[in-house]
Amino acid sequence: MLSQQVAYRLQTDSNLRVMVYCAGDSGLTQYTKSDIAFPHQVELKVNLDEVKANLRGLKNRPGTTQPADVTNWIRKKPNYPNNIVMTYALTQKKFFALANLVKQHPTDDLVSQLKTRKLISKEQVLREMQNRANDSDIVATSSVMSLKCPLSTLRIQVPCRSIVCAHNQCFDASSFLELQKQAPTWTCPVCSKATSFESLQVDQYVDDILKSTSPEIEQVTVEPDGVWSSRTDSDATKLGGMTPASDDDDDLIEISEPGMPVVKQEPGPTNVALERTPAQSQSREASTPSSAMRMSSKKRPIAQVIDLTESGDEDEESPVPPPKRPASSLPSRAFSRQDYHMPPASSPLNGGSYPP
Repeated sequence: MLSQQVAYRLQTDSNLRVMVYCAGDSGLTQYTKSDIAFPHQVELKVNLDEVKANLRGLKNRPGTTQPADVTNWIRKKPNYPNNIVMTYALTQKKFFALANLVKQHPTDDLVSQLKTRKLISKEQVLREMQNRANDSDIVATSSVMSLKCPLSTLRIQVPCRSIVCAHNQCFDASSFLELQKQAPTWTCPVCSKATSFESLQVDQYVDDILKSTSPEIEQVTVEPDGVWSSRTDSDATKLGGMTPASDDDDDLIEISEPGMPVVKQEPGPTNVALERTPAQSQSREASTPSSAMRMSSKKRPIAQVIDLTESGDEDEESPVPPPKRPASSLPSRAFSRQDYHMPPASSPLNGGSYPP
């Protein structure tokens, strides 16, 4: 039964919770530390309502079970008899159950506590780095330090790390504490070593780097003596980054077969119909695919045109026809002005009629 004061606090403060703890009997004394563990076959009811909660934790990992939150099934009335019943079977082991009134701390309050208590000073970090650099058994080289949290993959706001871990990699305090509300155990997100809230401290060396760099910087290079530097996009351009010059899209490259003369075809009058000799026909047919292959000027590869119509086997089987003799008369043929020539004075056509 809840007192009037506790019932009022439960109604007004959402951070107050009623949780059921359970542990197995292993020779418990007054000061024995025990992991939370519920029976394997168990049923938990509050006021005849079954509590839907994970009461097993991770398989084969003791200490990963969370207490059962039964706040929503409790009647928050003064002196009301709330019945909590835990039924278990298929075991001879003895278990103990306890209902506690628990206050949860918001993440912002925990982060504020981290900022106000003992910190990892910048001088301490530099001293540790210089001691490792002066060690003759260790070859110290520059390293890249990420400024992004391994949990949220966002830029760290409040850098913290556990003093029980051997690494110097920090993670964001808000992201870590928010995850611990759902995680079964407190483990370091970098090395997976067991940790606690009491072992977390803010790293002032990393905090100074975060305050001295722009929000776009995601990593810095740290020297063995503690001197750090950041590389921006503008620095990369100065060191060797090149901006490709813009090409003129109007430039055209004509690719032709080696040894083949290129014939440039110009539009002529539509009323001209001249007969071509076999040599001219072969030249024009050979130049047609080469003149049609025009590519853009942006890094065009030089290709060689291979005429697949010319085959050695076909040339051996079918002989080349002899060239046609020019016709003696040109009936029904139109001439352009530039093809019209006057006959010489000794020509028999002089003074006679000309072909139409």
